[in-house]
Amino acid sequence: MPVPPFTSTASAPASNTLKDALLTEVRSVKNTLYSLAIAQAQRIDVTDERITFTFASNQNVARMQLEQNREWLETVAHRLAGRRIPVTVAQSQTEAAGGAKPAAAAAQGTRDLKAEALSSSGVQAMLEVFPAEIRDVEEM
Repeated sequence: MPVPPFTSTASAPASNTLKDALLTEVRSVKNTLYSLAIAQAQRIDVTDERITFTFASNQNVARMQLEQNREWLETVAHRLAGRRIPVTVAQSQTEAAGGAKPAAAAAQGTRDLKAEALSSSGVQAMLEVFPAEIRDVEEM
């Protein structure tokens, strides 16, 4: 009698195997989803009960794309694990660290234009679609 895939008594190796299999499946079937959303996730946590993709607060486009494909991801995870595993999308709480630089620059009387541009959701959306590096920002 064949054993269902990824059945194990040790949860960590099974989770890593499921994670690798899930990422491989997504990369081969929906490469655009993998490139534009899943590869942008800050963390991917896989447990026996849940798969969680965590994004930064400025990664709204990638987070929305993953939300739109959540049911498909759950179907793939169910097929690979042999049981239903919910997929969740989370937002990390790193805004406090990013907010310190502009506040410090304002206290000195200068503006950090590059930091302001990088904190813009429009700029982040563009950078998620078009890989680029912002080197210099000028005020117009």
